[in-house]
Amino acid sequence: MPSIIIVKDPPPPIIPVITQYYKTDKIKKVTITTDVVGFDQYDISGYLPDKEEVIIDLKKILSTATLKGTLLLPSVWLSLMRAVFHELGHALQVERDPEIIKEEILPEEYETEVNQFAYILMENWFKYNKIPPLDFMGWMGYQIKSLIEALYPNHSKLIKDIEIAEAGAVISLDSFALHYPELVSKEQCTILSQDQSIGITIEGVKYLDAISFITAINNNISEDDKAATLHRLGHEEVTVEEEEIQQEEGNKTAQTASAE
Repeated sequence: MPSIIIVKDPPPPIIPVITQYYKTDKIKKVTITTDVVGFDQYDISGYLPDKEEVIIDLKKILSTATLKGTLLLPSVWLSLMRAVFHELGHALQVERDPEIIKEEILPEEYETEVNQFAYILMENWFKYNKIPPLDFMGWMGYQIKSLIEALYPNHSKLIKDIEIAEAGAVISLDSFALHYPELVSKEQCTILSQDQSIGITIEGVKYLDAISFITAINNNISEDDKAATLHRLGHEEVTVEEEEIQQEEGNKTAQTASAE
């Protein structure tokens, strides 16, 4: 298990995610901070193989959490999870292919592999877990609350979006069809809108929840390809029991942080 250096408070539930999934010897330290020097403009995280360290920039995640069409709160959490799993993928690549640390720029197929890997782990995680509410989002949650106050008296839409997100919504079906036409046709949208087993309906509007959204993102990846990606990177899937324990630990941590 790596040591976790917290400079800025992350959402408490992300800590058991890191401790549960970061089992490789190629990650000795995880630093969670803001204003990282040396990151490119849109870098929200990075893996330093020479130091065996993952760095996560919460400020960058908050300011660039722009998963197309998604509500703010789930966009922030999904961006954080993607960063955690993306950097894990890079560490596993180094474990598999030590020579790649000599590359100044990784080949495109390596980035494609870790992007796919991250979304596969996110899909697995969301089978048993949910996006934390605003009060359990740590430093980023405080910043969102400050934004709400700054927008007063024109803050009602943001408050409404957060309430919808805390009810489980990630993206409206209409926004999903608009922003992800490569993943869903008009005919499929009609089917989704009528399928009560997928997503949730709030005030007459159909939304995809986290698991249905990530599953749709991964829709073009077969189960065999998912298994092959995990196998190539030497990653063992977390079992249902471990996921449930992980979520319980995250809830306890979040409750403690909230009480403090």
